[in-house]
Amino acid sequence: MDQTRTRIRRATSGGQNEPYNVIAGMVVALLICPNQLKMVLFGKINRLAAFEEYAR
Repeated sequence: MDQTRTRIRRATSGGQNEPYNVIAGMVVALLICPNQLKMVLFGKINRLAAFEEYAR
C-alpha cells in the first residue's frame, strides 16, 4: 500500500495534478494498448495493477 501511495504522489507531482488527470492518463494508456485493456476488462489483471504500471 505504501508503494501505491508513493506512486500516486509521484504521478500527481509530475504534472498529473488532479486525480482525474491520472485516471484519464491510465485510460488513454489502456486504449493505446488493447491487449492490456482486454486483460483488465476480463479480470486477468486488476485496476490497481494497471494503475501501478501506468504510474511506474
